[in-house]
Amino acid sequence: MATNKRKVEIDLDLTLKSYEVKLRDAERQIGKLQSKIGKPIPVKVTGVEGAINQVGKLSFVFNNLKTTLQTLSAPLREFNDEALRVEAAAKGLDKIAKFKGVEGANEAVKNLKAVKSGIIDLATAQTSLKNLLASGYSLEQSIQTLDNLSEAAVYGRAAHLDMAGAVLTATEGLRQNRSTLVDNSGVTRNLSDMVKDYAKEVGITTARLTEQQKIQAVVNGIQKETLALQGSINEVTNSSAGAQLRAQAEYKKTRAELGILLQQVITPLAENSIPVLQFFNGLSSGMQTTALAA
Repeated sequence: MATNKRKVEIDLDLTLKSYEVKLRDAERQIGKLQSKIGKPIPVKVTGVEGAINQVGKLSFVFNNLKTTLQTLSAPLREFNDEALRVEAAAKGLDKIAKFKGVEGANEAVKNLKAVKSGIIDLATAQTSLKNLLASGYSLEQSIQTLDNLSEAAVYGRAAHLDMAGAVLTATEGLRQNRSTLVDNSGVTRNLSDMVKDYAKEVGITTARLTEQQKIQAVVNGIQKETLALQGSINEVTNSSAGAQLRAQAEYKKTRAELGILLQQVITPLAENSIPVLQFFNGLSSGMQTTALAA
């Protein structure tokens, strides 16, 4: 893991040096550009110091920006995406929990069996919990359901998905009432059948069930469907398969950490491009053509 992180840090350092070269080239071009359009360009460039502090040459934006972004290798882009995913997961859960008046969601998600054992990353668990809370599940119902889906996913998940993907898509299935997605976790009983079973147990028709009763029907149904699989998380945790699952979760965490570092480049790049783009949009079409040809 440390070796992978060091390699990415080296790649990122090389990328920053590439940016600096392009900025210097842009600085040479900007003089010609200003004389052609006859207007000052209202952006200051201070160069690269660990990351890009200012990006603002008009010629850089239009002639070098695309090329510069392309110098980011696919792994680096993935790290940035992972950092954004982790941030969105945490903020998304926090907002939904507050909107629903649910307290303790952030603490509860960290105590999920799969998260504590390290076989599912925290961000995936946060998004999964958010899905259930947004669907009307209580915190208790959500935690019970996530633990049961995780137990099922250890050995019963769809072959093309990892643990995290199986549980996450299953919660999306519950949110959308789509049994085919819930199947991804290994729970294959149709959701409508779970509701029918519950209605029969309480002695009323499905049409008379409240939304909360329908949710409880699914919670109970998943509990029944996963009874035979209870203990799977503990079992796999100490196996070679568990070691691989933990490695996958840790790798996601490492990618997110490196993605945050990468954002020191991307965020200033995006923020400082805005005034330049606004400046460009304010030029006449003739001046725009001149700027692009600079």
